[in-house]
Amino acid sequence: MGQEAANRLRQILSRGTTVTARYVDTDRYNRLVAEVYLGDRSVNLQMVREGYAVVYDQYLSGCADTEQAFLAAEAEAQQNQRAFWSQSNPVMPWDWRRGVRQAPRTTGSPSPTQTPVAIPSQVTPSPRPTAPTATTPANTSNCDPSYPGICIPRNSPDLDCGDIPYRRFTVRQPDPHRFDGDRDGIGCES
Repeated sequence: MGQEAANRLRQILSRGTTVTARYVDTDRYNRLVAEVYLGDRSVNLQMVREGYAVVYDQYLSGCADTEQAFLAAEAEAQQNQRAFWSQSNPVMPWDWRRGVRQAPRTTGSPSPTQTPVAIPSQVTPSPRPTAPTATTPANTSNCDPSYPGICIPRNSPDLDCGDIPYRRFTVRQPDPHRFDGDRDGIGCES
C-alpha cells in the first residue's frame, strides 16, 4: 500500500509544486513533522480522507486546529474501506516497519498512525510555534554522511527505500543501504 500512497502523493504534488509546511513536531530522528498545504488545502488531510495515510496520534496534539478533522477523515476512510482500509486485515505502518506482516484480528478499530509525507524541494515554511527548534538533518552528528541533506541514522539496520520517507536524494559512496542501485548519485529514484 505504501507505493500506492506514494503514487497518489505524486499526483497531488507534482515536481516543482510549491507547498507550505506548518511545523507540528520533530520525530525521534530529528526530522520535521509537518502539515503540508497546497494553497489552503491540507495535503495530509486529503491523504487521510482518501485512505492513503492514517493518523499518528503521537503528533496529533500539534494539530489542535485540525485534530478533529483528521480523526473524522480517518473514520470516514475506514468506514468506506478506502485504499489502506480496503485490505482485509490492514497492518499499521509502524507495525510493518517493525516486521509485523499480518495484523492481529481485533474486534475494535486499529489504533491510528501516520504515513510520512515527503515534502517537495520548494517549500515555504510557516513560522514554527514556540517549540524546540529542529536542527537540519544534514547537521546532525548521528546522521550517515553517505546521505547528505537527509538523516539516516548511523548504524541503523539495513533499510530499503520503502522503509524511509525520502525520494530522489543525494547519495555518496559508500552507500551502506544500497539506496542508489544504479550508482548515479541519486537514491530511491523509483
